[in-house]
Amino acid sequence: MDKLLAKKLFLEGYNCAQAVAVAFADDCGLEADVMKKAAIAFGGGFAHTHQLCGALTGAAIAAGLLVAGTHANAKIEFYEKMQDVAKKFEETYGSMICKNLLDEKNFLQKRDLSFATQEEYAARPCLVLVSGAIDLCKDFALNNGVKLKNC
Repeated sequence: MDKLLAKKLFLEGYNCAQAVAVAFADDCGLEADVMKKAAIAFGGGFAHTHQLCGALTGAAIAAGLLVAGTHANAKIEFYEKMQDVAKKFEETYGSMICKNLLDEKNFLQKRDLSFATQEEYAARPCLVLVSGAIDLCKDFALNNGVKLKNC
């Protein structure tokens, strides 16, 4: 798990889902580029539609790779566990919805948030959400018996 890498990637222009997922690439035994591809559609609240927060989605991608089983009913146990993560995220940040998280500071007035200045990136709540999602995923993994690198 590499929070500094996640912050660096986000500030370079990768989306929040990619930043969080890549933070766990090494722990998942995957190359960073694979995680970037797996998470690309989930930034900006799913393909920039401002729905479910991409940082939370990136954490879910990593958590699934770290913890989930592969049999057909593995989803039931995993869903139950991830619902706790989602609840903690929502309690901490007030919403799981990108639009709600960004509207708080009127960030959605700008049509395309994917091209932002360094100042705009720094002012968005996204880095806080990326960091928080990484912490939630880390705790989730550790609580489920996964040993993470760089913790």
